[in-house]
Amino acid sequence: MSGDGVDAAGEELSRKGERGGLGSRIHARFEAAGRLDVPEREKLFEDSAASIIGKVVLAFSRFELNLTILLETLVTPENGAEIDRLFKRTLGVRIEGVQSVLSSRAELDPSCLAEFADWKLRMDGVRLLRNRFVHGRWGILAHAQQIASVASYRAKAPADNEIRYSLVELEAELGRIEEVCAGFIAWRKRWPI
Repeated sequence: MSGDGVDAAGEELSRKGERGGLGSRIHARFEAAGRLDVPEREKLFEDSAASIIGKVVLAFSRFELNLTILLETLVTPENGAEIDRLFKRTLGVRIEGVQSVLSSRAELDPSCLAEFADWKLRMDGVRLLRNRFVHGRWGILAHAQQIASVASYRAKAPADNEIRYSLVELEAELGRIEEVCAGFIAWRKRWPI
């Protein structure tokens, strides 16, 4: 990838004013302490990557808030303890729990359940990305115009794995994630519970 993405990011920062993104502010602190000298192009690249990663985290955060609201609406005297346990579980288990609770509700239209099941399959495809984006470690490989995501696993699991993204690839992942999260909101609007 050429430096076009970095140049565009720099122009965007210029239009917004002099204040750079989080990456620039972090670099400024290190530079003030005399510990880091990062070229401006690398700062702009990092700011662009940080913005995309931040948008991914916010998209998942909005989704999880809406999932929590749905869980709250599904509470009945009969399933209250089960739903309370779901709040403490992983995202995948919470989604499966919602599907289970929905399936137990005889009054729901079968189309509602089928749409949720279809959406869940799409979410399963991006849910692991959520873990990588939220819990993984990130590095900037400015010389290669790439962002490296390293996922850590428990000691007995396979070694860390790394995925490298260009800014365009990172944007594509963001688009995919936003589409799936928006699908949940659209489902909720079609099927108010």
